[in-house]
Amino acid sequence: ACAEHEFTIAGEKIAGANPFDPLESPDHIARLKARCDYVIVLHHGGKEHYRYPTPGLRKVCRKMADKGADLVVCQHSHCIGAFEKYNEATIVYGQGNFLFDRSDNEFWSTGLLLQVSLAEKLFVEYIPFCKKGNGVQLAEKKDEYSILGPFFLRSEQILKPGFVESEFARYCDENGQYYMAVFAGFGKIVRNIDKLFKGFFTRRLYSWKKASLIQNHVECESQRETVIGYLNNKRLRN
Repeated sequence: ACAEHEFTIAGEKIAGANPFDPLESPDHIARLKARCDYVIVLHHGGKEHYRYPTPGLRKVCRKMADKGADLVVCQHSHCIGAFEKYNEATIVYGQGNFLFDRSDNEFWSTGLLLQVSLAEKLFVEYIPFCKKGNGVQLAEKKDEYSILGPFFLRSEQILKPGFVESEFARYCDENGQYYMAVFAGFGKIVRNIDKLFKGFFTRRLYSWKKASLIQNHVECESQRETVIGYLNNKRLRN
C-alpha cells in the first residue's frame, strides 16, 4: 500500500501512510513480484470527486503494472471511477466510499467491493454497495445497474485515444479557479463568492505573468520541492 503526499503520510519522525515514491516504489513492487505469485497494490491516489483517472495517475498505475502488480486499486477519489485491463493487470481508478456521513447522494454514498479470484490468472468481480443510514449494505437489484452501468461506460471511455487527457483538461478548466483562490489566500466565503462570479476576483488578481510564475513554482521539481519543504516546516512548527 502507498499514498500520494498528503497530510497523513509518514515521515522520519511522524507516523502515517507509506508515501509513494516514483523512483523507489516501482522497484519495491518488482522485488515483491520476484517473491510472490500475485502482487496487489492499494494506492491512495487520484483526484477527489473526479470519476476518471488523471493522465498522471494512469501513468503511475501502468508503471506499477509494468513492474509486476497484478491488481492496482486506487482509493482516493471518494467516488466510483473506472477500470482498465493493462497488459495482464487490472487497474481500478476509484473504488468509491465505504462509510462517510457527508452526503447521501449516489456520488458520495456508493462503493464497490472487489471479489478477487486467484487461479491461473487474477480475476476481479465488482459488487456494488450503498450507504444506508449509519451503515452499508449490498446494492439492491434496482440499484446495481445504475451503479455498474456508468462504471462500465466510463471504463470504455478511458480506452479511447486522447479521452483521459481531454476530459482532465476540461475538468481543470472548470475547477482551476478554486486553486487560484486558495493561492490568493481567500477564505471559504470569498472563494464561494469568487466561484459565484466565475473567478472575477482571481482573474483580476493574477495577470498572465503572475500565473506563469505560479505554474513554474508548482511544475518545476526543484521549485516545488522548495515550496513543499517550506510548508512542511511551517506546519510542523504550528
